Amino acid sequence: MDFAWNDEQAAFRKEVLRFAKEELKDDVIERDKNEEFSQELWQKCAKFGIQGIADSDGIRWRRR
Repeated sequence: MDFAWNDEQAAFRKEVLRFAKEELKDDVIERDKNEEFSQELWQKCAKFGIQGIADSDGIRWRRR
């Protein structure tokens, strides 16, 4: 079985990484440390189309 990404998957991964590095990086460590949620960045993710993608461990995030 071949687990290598096809061209479409590789391109999607590259674009998601670019988006995260360019659009989500501002104050990420400070926000994480303070357990802050950015509605603005959440909306950027929605516009980009990556809300609802499960992480590799299948963890479901919940509000505290």
